[in-house]
Amino acid sequence: MSNAYLSPILQDAQFNNDGTFLAAGLIWFYQAGTTTPILAYTGPDASVAWTNPIVLNARGEASIWIPVNTGYKFVVQDTLGNTIRTVDNVYNTQQTNGYGGTDTGTASAYVLTY
Repeated sequence: MSNAYLSPILQDAQFNNDGTFLAAGLIWFYQAGTTTPILAYTGPDASVAWTNPIVLNARGEASIWIPVNTGYKFVVQDTLGNTIRTVDNVYNTQQTNGYGGTDTGTASAYVLTY
């Protein structure tokens, strides 16, 4: 089971305001609603943290893996530090509890006990 999942945003290429790839652009990440830095990871096992900020590749890309049920704010900047966009309250939600039970009966008349 993974400890982190791909961020639901920022998985695709980032662009400058003129529509070109945001090569060597920056993505800063913080706790949702704050400017408090928070860790984001390079893969699903959450064993290697990204530097903060992430420096994007030549196509303006980076795979950002974040833990479930943790709020993030992402700030995307160009190489000069100009903010392109800010996205706040980003969550990868996962159901952590559910209902279970046992079933009895026959194929056409199941009885579920929760």
